[in-house]
Amino acid sequence: MKKQILSIATIALVAGALVMSGCKKDDITSPTITLVGDNEVTITLGTAYTDAGATANDDRDGDLTTKVTVDASAVKVDKAGVYIVTYSVTDEAGNAGSAERTVVVKIINSSLAGTYNATETCSPPPSPTPYTITVNAAGGDQVTVSLVDFGKFANPLTVNAILSGQTGLTFTIPSQTVGAVLFAGSGSVQDDGKKITYNYTATDANGTQTCKATLIKQ
Repeated sequence: MKKQILSIATIALVAGALVMSGCKKDDITSPTITLVGDNEVTITLGTAYTDAGATANDDRDGDLTTKVTVDASAVKVDKAGVYIVTYSVTDEAGNAGSAERTVVVKIINSSLAGTYNATETCSPPPSPTPYTITVNAAGGDQVTVSLVDFGKFANPLTVNAILSGQTGLTFTIPSQTVGAVLFAGSGSVQDDGKKITYNYTATDANGTQTCKATLIKQ
């Protein structure tokens, strides 16, 4: 009789284990992660990044927000670029869920404000000797800069340029006439905001000169 009772108990335990195992195997749905805030965030070069976080929910385990792991190590606030922050969480059955947020580190006009050492190579000659140029943030649009003492002309001239692109690295000198000289050009900004290079043309009554300029921030 005892053997029979033990056998029945053993069968019950095995059956229970199989049911529990079957339940775990049936849980094949990954938890869902929902970002707090926007999927894409833009910050200015040199600004600290503070992540808004995320919530997580599982169809079996419920709220898993406290178990969400955030990896923002790829974000470099001192270099303009597009970076990815990753979020991950795992439920009790081992199903993994993940999500991503895009962080854009952008250069704006105030990022470039300062004094630069400038060198130019022009054709036809002459090229100006190395000089200093001041870059100022112009207006409140975050994209316009003024270049004071542009090109080291005999009469100091101020020329405007525009930053564009997702990260603000495109540098354009729109067509403009300053002091009877027509200027136009284009170039780029280094991702740390400490170097600007551009080609431009300067046209006046004597003809057109084409120059390549490199500006290094002091």
